[in-house]
Amino acid sequence: MVDKKFWELFAAKYWEKKSVCFKGIKSSILKIDSDCIFKLLVRYSDHCRKTKTLVGMKFYIEGHLQYLEDVLELLPKAKDKSLMGYHLRMDEMFSDYCLVCDELIQVLDKEWKLLGEFVMGLYREVGLPSKFAEMGLYLGNYRRTPFGVHSDGCGVISIPVEGVKEFLVWNSKFVEKNPKLKRTHRYKAYKKDAQRWVAKPGDLVYWPASYWHIAESMGSFSATWSIGFWLDEPFSEIVSKAFKPLLVKKISDCRTLPMGDFIRQDGLIQKLPEALELFYSQLAGISHKEIHDVFVRYWLEIISKNSFRNPPPNLGAKKQAGVEERIFWAKLSNGNLCVAAKGVLQEVPNHSKWVKLIQSINEGKLVNLQFFKRSELKIFQKIYPTNKK
Repeated sequence: MVDKKFWELFAAKYWEKKSVCFKGIKSSILKIDSDCIFKLLVRYSDHCRKTKTLVGMKFYIEGHLQYLEDVLELLPKAKDKSLMGYHLRMDEMFSDYCLVCDELIQVLDKEWKLLGEFVMGLYREVGLPSKFAEMGLYLGNYRRTPFGVHSDGCGVISIPVEGVKEFLVWNSKFVEKNPKLKRTHRYKAYKKDAQRWVAKPGDLVYWPASYWHIAESMGSFSATWSIGFWLDEPFSEIVSKAFKPLLVKKISDCRTLPMGDFIRQDGLIQKLPEALELFYSQLAGISHKEIHDVFVRYWLEIISKNSFRNPPPNLGAKKQAGVEERIFWAKLSNGNLCVAAKGVLQEVPNHSKWVKLIQSINEGKLVNLQFFKRSELKIFQKIYPTNKK
């Protein structure tokens, strides 16, 4: 069972330490199965065809990346009916193909809650990734990963939904001693030194961010989706991103920095340009309360996204404020509440009716919105689409 005890063991023994394959896990995350992945993939493929773009999509034939005009009609369609149906269509044309999709999360709906519960179980033990998490998908009958032995720079949890998936995994120390392994397709001499994981639907494979890996098969069809946890962003970058909105708001814009007469002939700089002096005074004027609220907003943003890079958008109004979305909130120094869902933030008055509304939604209750003015509901709809009931 993937529960608190599972994540405690995982964090202590495996997280960023070594690779592992868990057989026959029991978790609600397995509801994101073959049928679910197919529906999501068709939905995103339809989006690609409509927009005539391939953002987040890659299609390889015999290891060679294909381009827009050749790929759009090769993406899954509803008439394929299943991942296997799609494979049968592709298998008639290609003896070796691989479809990669890194944007399935953009079309998640009910599955967003499952995904959030799953990663939050991990985050409670190891913390949120310093950069972000993202969802990916690999499927096809390819005999090996098209781009060779590689390291993604992120820790990966991979979950097969069709067929049997085989992974070869090497730790970073071994690869540093054997640099020829990097990005190669010729790794036969190193196979004996790899961990080999053979996984099927119901299993879960994990490897740390520093590990190198490749998937291979005998040409049979498989499909796996995965979560990548990017851990390579320094804390200084996090602070910088958090502060940027405040700095943009506070600091006056300046296209040039007049030199003035403040540089002596011997090179001594006697005084800063006026624009920099103004910047310094504006920076010095930022209060502790403003700094506190910067980090409140940043924390609400990333926690409400479950630390994912691009969470799914709010896909239209609901009949009532209801049960699916968890709303995060905190009190700001200015007395207002900051409310967040899927990375979208909004300030509302610190009033009991707002608190009760948020708490009721988070408890899964249907709530009556008749006590809210239309203007107030418009504010709330920015993060949580509702219709007045």
